[in-house]
This record gives sequence, structure tokens and C-alpha cells, in this order.
Amino acid sequence: VEMFSDAWIEPTGQAGVCLMAWMLGVPIKFMGIGAGPLEKEAPRLAVRTMGLAGARFLPRDEMTCQCLRAAGVPEGSISKKVDLAFLLGKELDFFPKGGASASFGLVKNKYFMVSLRTWNLNPPDYCERIAQALDQVMERTGYVAAFVPFDQEDIEIHRDIVRLMKNRDAAVVLWERPKRDNLLGLIVDSRFAFAMRLHCSILHHVLGKPAIGLDYNDKICAHFEAMGQNEALLALDASVDDMVAVVGSVDSHYDELSDAICKKISSKADVAQEAFDELFSSVERQMSCTKDCAGSLTFYPRFRSLSAEKLSDAIIDIEKMKGQRDEATCERDAARAAMEECEQSYSYRVGLMLLALPRKLRQ
Repeated sequence: VEMFSDAWIEPTGQAGVCLMAWMLGVPIKFMGIGAGPLEKEAPRLAVRTMGLAGARFLPRDEMTCQCLRAAGVPEGSISKKVDLAFLLGKELDFFPKGGASASFGLVKNKYFMVSLRTWNLNPPDYCERIAQALDQVMERTGYVAAFVPFDQEDIEIHRDIVRLMKNRDAAVVLWERPKRDNLLGLIVDSRFAFAMRLHCSILHHVLGKPAIGLDYNDKICAHFEAMGQNEALLALDASVDDMVAVVGSVDSHYDELSDAICKKISSKADVAQEAFDELFSSVERQMSCTKDCAGSLTFYPRFRSLSAEKLSDAIIDIEKMKGQRDEATCERDAARAAMEECEQSYSYRVGLMLLALPRKLRQ
């Protein structure tokens, strides 16, 4: 039963999906994943089953590769890539241009984003130390601390920390996770990040901005090491003085750090693109050879394959069909009205009366 439950989260459920895909001859790709620590036998067996079913793993870091190998995934099924969010750097033209920060009462480059989370390894005095450190950073730099939840569950720990801050009235706190455009807009305008959430750090790096990370998981240190930003990584039990010192160092060496980050991002984006190239190559092979029982091709839609011209033509066709539908609807309504008018007419009622006697005679 466990093999087919909660398929999108648990390895056992994902293994069930992989087995079904294998039986149907459908390619299996795990894109930019982070896995671990896989301490229990059941998830290790599930991951090994995925590998034996022909799954192709394109993980984001070496530590994930090691977990996959230890679980028994064949070496040829693993190819280290990066987190797919690195590709956002190539889509900068689509990022919202200003306005998001102002709508939350913030000024561009005059605030830093805080993104924390509840975690079982957080020390007992964690909230107190974070609150003190943020108070000192705000006093020394003049920057505003903007608490932005990347998940709804982050709101509780943000609330606990803000209550302990002396400068709580100067901080800006979002009490719900912002929508995508607002979230990206806030990152575009922020000075740097102070974060536990990995993707808060990644998205700042993608935009060439420094991030101070709190190391609670292997994936955090793996990312900061890959970006050459180890000195901006803090332990969960770091002292208030250490946290304030690291933030001060990042702020004073801002331009130098931004240049180093931008150089790393370009190469990372190329590796992320390699993962998608492999995916779409597999899709195209499948389109050329996969047929259903009726012999027709099975298509896997890829929106980006539509040119602007084809997309425009498709929109025109849709509008034409909408017009035809509206015209047919009017004709149907007119026919119904004519029928109702006929049924209420004198001649129709007389005709029914004249037919009543022959029907009775036949019966």
C-alpha cells in the first residue's frame, strides 16, 4: 500500500510512479533534486528501485549524488547538475520592475530580507539571539529588517522573533507568503538576505546579491560552498557578535561579493540549462517513437516550442471559434423561442384536439 501513497513527497510513493512509468515505457527524470539523508532502509530501497526502473537523476549537489550512490542507484543514472532556480538569471527581463517594495512600505536597497524557519535543531535561545542580532544590524546600518515567509509555517517563528526585538516597530513583517511577482520584486529591491530558507539565498545570488545563510542542513552548506560564499555561512548556534560581524563584513564588501557571485551564476545557469536540454531531448525522442494503440502520435506539449507567430495564429483561431460558438448559441435560442411560440399558438392547440379522436380510435 505504501508504494502508491503520497506519490509526490515520499520516496516510496515516487518509486510506485517510477514502476508504472517503466511498465509503460515512459522516461523518468528527477530534475535538480536534493535528497538525503536517507537514513532508513525503506526510502533507500525505494530510491534503489527508482534507479533499477531506469530513472535518470540530475541532482543539484554532490551530497545528493553520494546519497543516491549509497542507496544503490547505478552510477550511470546520476549526473550532477545544479538547482534549477539558477536559470532565473536568464529571465531578468521578466522580473517585476519596482513597485513591490514600495507597496510594503520599503525603500529599494534600504532593507534586507529575513527568511527563517522552525527546525528541530534550532537551539533553545535561537529566537532571542536572532532578535538581538537583527536589532544591532538595524541600529548600525540603518537598514530595515523585512520578514518575508517563503512558507506559511515560517510566520510563527517570525512572529516570535519580532516580539523579542527592541526595534520591532521599525521592522516590516509580512503575515502571509507573498505571491510570486511580489516575492521576486522584494528580492530585486533588497540589499541582501539573512536566511535559513535555501531559495531565499539562491534567488538573491541569482540576482548578484549577497546572502548570509544559517546552516541547518547539508543542502545549505553545499550551496554556499558551490558559490564560494563559505564566509557568509553561520552555524545555528552562532553568537550575536558573530552574526553582526558577518552581516557587517558582507555589507562593507558588497560590490566585491556581488562581482564574485555574478561570475559563479553564469556558469551555474549553463549547467541548469544542460538538465533541461537532456529533458527535452528525451521528450523529442519519445514524440518520434511513441504511439498509442490506435497508431497516432502521443504529444508532450512544451509551451516554449511555440513561436510568437504560431501563438498569435492560435489566439486568432480561438477567437474565431468563440465567435462561431456564440453564433450557434443565438441560433439555438432562436429555435427554442420559435418552438415555444408555436406550442402556444391557436392552430397548434386546435391540431392537438383534432388528433385526439384518431389516437383514441387506434387505441
